[in-house]
Amino acid sequence: MMENKRPKDSETQADRSELTRRGFLAGAAAAAVPLALGATSSAIAQSDAEAQGSSATQTTSSPIQCSIMMWTYTPEDTTTEERLTRVAGLGIDAVELVRTPRPPKNEALAAHIESLGLRVHNVSAGTSLMGKRGALTDPGQRKTTLSNLRQAIDNARVFKTDRLLALAGPEIKDLDRAEQRASLVAGLKAMMKIVEGEGMQMIIEPLNRFDHRGHFLTSMWEGFKVVGEVGSAKLKILFDIYHTQMEEGHIIARIRDNIDAIGHFHVADAPGRHQPGTGELNYANIYRAIAETGYTGHIGMEFIAEGDLDERLTAARNELFETLGNA
Repeated sequence: MMENKRPKDSETQADRSELTRRGFLAGAAAAAVPLALGATSSAIAQSDAEAQGSSATQTTSSPIQCSIMMWTYTPEDTTTEERLTRVAGLGIDAVELVRTPRPPKNEALAAHIESLGLRVHNVSAGTSLMGKRGALTDPGQRKTTLSNLRQAIDNARVFKTDRLLALAGPEIKDLDRAEQRASLVAGLKAMMKIVEGEGMQMIIEPLNRFDHRGHFLTSMWEGFKVVGEVGSAKLKILFDIYHTQMEEGHIIARIRDNIDAIGHFHVADAPGRHQPGTGELNYANIYRAIAETGYTGHIGMEFIAEGDLDERLTAARNELFETLGNA
């Protein structure tokens, strides 16, 4: 197992790509695949700016609301439907899905989510996390990537969300990094033509190299460059605060400097990926910095809770809203 330490600023990207990372999630998060619901979400068919003000669970005047990546919420001996019901009772506004069931089971799940008063924030765009199939880093996978995307868009409509979550995919051994980077940008451009044409939007998430060994896009600084090269107003970064701290730090500065390119946030403390307060991050300061930028979207909880799941999630939600109320 590799030691959890960040690289020195002087390390080159080539050096960085050679470092090992622990695999945290396995396989592709494709929209057309799996019955296993790794993350659940609730639909936002309109922009966050339009949707923010009407949540019954909102406790502050801030437009920012709270969502959860459902793969992190797994109480023992519970069904997907039961988990969603419990989350709704904790005052969470929206849920996020990385995997959803195939039709027609997705329709039943979407109806259950709606009946709970939840919204789906995002669903998978059908890209690959670590598998080669559907990987944006492989130009030979372009047809599969776009086919998966079209299925993902159909799925997003079932869940009444206009937001798709993409991943870059793995490093490809027989391609040099420049070729993979070019493939990633070209693939995203092709995807965004479809996404924009369907009236949707997409976020892409860089993942730190320690938890995701072999993933291509591991830093926010490169993620922002990629989004800039694609040049679509509908493509933004999912700024995962935990991944950024593990990889490069400078959380508040990166948020302030790049807020126009950020479409969503994920929360976990570092190191450990547990609830806020278990690591080195000052989330009160981070939440205030986000609010000061004028951001009006969701902040998503994506931590592995230590202790009682409901208590930890409720405490994290309350800290968020209490901080925003005093911002």
